[in-house]
Amino acid sequence: MLRLGKLLPALAALAGLALAGGPVRAGIVLAPGPSNPTIAPVTGGFKWTYNVQVPGALNVQPGDSFTILDFAGFKSGTAFAPTSDWTFSSSLTGPADPHHILNPADDPTLPNLTWTFHGAPISGGGSGVQVTLFGFGAESTGSTPEDGLLYSFIHRDSDGKFVVNSTPAPVPVPQAPGPHNTPEPGTLALLALGLPVLGVGGLSRRRTPA
Repeated sequence: MLRLGKLLPALAALAGLALAGGPVRAGIVLAPGPSNPTIAPVTGGFKWTYNVQVPGALNVQPGDSFTILDFAGFKSGTAFAPTSDWTFSSSLTGPADPHHILNPADDPTLPNLTWTFHGAPISGGGSGVQVTLFGFGAESTGSTPEDGLLYSFIHRDSDGKFVVNSTPAPVPVPQAPGPHNTPEPGTLALLALGLPVLGVGGLSRRRTPA
């Protein structure tokens, strides 16, 4: 279930969307549809696949990027992109925005996934036609979505000015430690009391004459 507590900062970030030298306009967003992202079981976890859209009158130039913030349970080495024109990196803090125009909420304990473009410019089309880029993602140990952020840095066609945008995007819920990994405090206390008793019992048996 998406959490309102995280959705409100996302909407606030949207309200602060920044465009250098011109009117506000949306940047890269998730392609519409209830199956975006798709979450499919794989060995040892789940594969999250996102499709994103480049709106009309905008374009993706070499060096542009987008970041999925706070992707919990990320399995290193599993990230993928539609083509080799995109390179992947991950970090615990900070989206790929050298201008620091927006500062969305970022949990420093969860990895951010960034895809950076290095190919020929991709344009959404001056007539307002959007271009959908299929197949970005990574594997997570979790399969339950909650609200997160997609942070993008692209450009517009008319004058080449950059666009920085933050929009809601589902991300994996952080997994709490399982009970088999973290003993209850009461269990630890009983163990602390019981071990000396077991030790004394063992000594008593060894001292009893045959």
